[in-house]
Amino acid sequence: MPRKTEQFSIILRPPSKVYYFKLAGWSSYKSAQVFFDQHRDRFPGHLNCKTKADTLEVVRIAIAIQEESKRQLPPSAQVKLKDLLKDAYTWDKCPHVRRLRDEGKSIARRHVQDSRNIIESHILLCKAFVNKPISQMRRSDVLNFRSFMLDRVGPRTVNKALSIVKAIINEAIFQEIIDRDPTVGVGKVNMAEKKEPGIFTKDELLLLFPENGIGPWKGLLDHVVFLTAASTGMRRSEILALRWKNVNLDEQYINVVEAFKDNLLTEVGKPKWGQTRIVPIPKKLVTRLQELKDQSQFTKDSDFVFCYKDGTNLGGTWWSKHFRAACTAIGVIKDKKTLKENEDNNPRNLTPHSFRHTLNTLLRSSGHDSGKIRATLGWTTEKIQDNYTHFSIDHLGEQSQMVETFFRQ
Repeated sequence: MPRKTEQFSIILRPPSKVYYFKLAGWSSYKSAQVFFDQHRDRFPGHLNCKTKADTLEVVRIAIAIQEESKRQLPPSAQVKLKDLLKDAYTWDKCPHVRRLRDEGKSIARRHVQDSRNIIESHILLCKAFVNKPISQMRRSDVLNFRSFMLDRVGPRTVNKALSIVKAIINEAIFQEIIDRDPTVGVGKVNMAEKKEPGIFTKDELLLLFPENGIGPWKGLLDHVVFLTAASTGMRRSEILALRWKNVNLDEQYINVVEAFKDNLLTEVGKPKWGQTRIVPIPKKLVTRLQELKDQSQFTKDSDFVFCYKDGTNLGGTWWSKHFRAACTAIGVIKDKKTLKENEDNNPRNLTPHSFRHTLNTLLRSSGHDSGKIRATLGWTTEKIQDNYTHFSIDHLGEQSQMVETFFRQ
């Protein structure tokens, strides 16, 4: 039976025999050991979270952290949005982020940092909005803030800023700092129609990756990097974080267990959604990877498969620049130097991510099992997969032949 008090409850879960606890207001229990590991700097020494005494010490620190976050704010009647934004979306201090992490819910560092950038670059600039006490804030104030943002930035950033404000205010309500939500009923602004990602045709893939040679690519490294993208559908963050220990050339598969988690390509963690997976690779890619390995001086298990001459991982600028150069060479992206006035150099919106869209579309149009495709590309639902499916007349033309048979005697 769990021991319950007004502030917390503790349970011992078999078979691990590790104590779990839940503070008042939490929706689920958290491992005492996990909490200790996340906040080790708050503890004077090591704790064995399989004992109740040590678990109680963990709970004491957890309550202290929770109380600290409340003491940082003035009385509820005086709380201003800028008070709530002070530590909002900082990895170690934000009550919203910390609560999600403590409850074992997923929130990426990249999302946290991007949100913090919007707070500092845009939200805090609306002085009239952030300096008003939340208790006095009305829906009209939020609408005025939305208009203020629209005069400065595009709809996408406006909607992100609104989402941040709503999340922060909802967290304050959850922690009983305030008791009303002035953002209720304020919707997102309409965005311009999103340009659908382009996909490559089979002929274009053959131009990019001919049977012999490296095609339009400047070197073997470029060729193999993007051949990996085209033939596996792996994301940029997964390809550039790939290490030799996760490439099995004998059994022809890649174990996707790591990915870069930030735009600067410096922090490595699990792939998107935490979905590790095994991706089969065709013989052509196996051959090319072996050629690249034979030419590289960085072939240890821990070395990056795709790297600069000093062994460091390739960057985002390299990725975009070399993709555009090859696509320009085969004519699917136009050279900016030859463009007419107001002409779009990339009317089909082809990007490196188009390889992922292309592979999914070609496999689905060929009748391959959608569930196996999702398992390979790392998607959890068919709804997500549908966003990466772009059938054209080339893919659907065979249906007319099938319909024709309906009218034959």
